[in-house]
Amino acid sequence: MSRKGVYKYDDPDTGRVLPQLKMYTIGADFVPPPIYAGGLRYHAVAPTLSYLMSKGWVEGRDYDQETVFKMAQIFAQVEGYVPAPETAHVLPVVKEIADEARRTGERHTILISFSGHGLLDLSNYADVLGFSK
Repeated sequence: MSRKGVYKYDDPDTGRVLPQLKMYTIGADFVPPPIYAGGLRYHAVAPTLSYLMSKGWVEGRDYDQETVFKMAQIFAQVEGYVPAPETAHVLPVVKEIADEARRTGERHTILISFSGHGLLDLSNYADVLGFSK
């Protein structure tokens, strides 16, 4: 999914019950494909993070599901546990930062906040990565 969001007030829920929030959104009417298993089924970026992005203090990056899950597979092989798909979305950018640091000789400390493990998502990983069940 490579659609760009717009920073505006939008409904945070598809039922349009909650008060509108200012955030980067692709629209409350967005419905992900039924086979989408990447964990991020929401149509917007959290308001606090959206604000930081609007000020240029942080940036968002977009990766396809297969890239995210491949990075999660490598992480699991190296670290010994499977990250939740939501957490796995940070892994491609961590690899980019590490590759750039290796290229330039700079030292970086990278801190990742994990939201959970991916044990309940193993069938999704298998589907995306082409493993037999």
